[in-house]
Amino acid sequence: MNKELKEAEEKLISVHQMLSKYVQGDETKSFKYWHIMGMLDDVIAEVNREGKKDE
Repeated sequence: MNKELKEAEEKLISVHQMLSKYVQGDETKSFKYWHIMGMLDDVIAEVNREGKKDE
């Protein structure tokens, strides 16, 4: 995996951790959180596909 992808992955993990702390116990925030995480999952999958093409 190239350096940019690795850095992006680390940033996404830290965003995920911050968001999960933010939404604990709040259903409205939790819904938004899962919507955001779903979009991030789509982005991560797309990046992984692009990364595999480059190998």
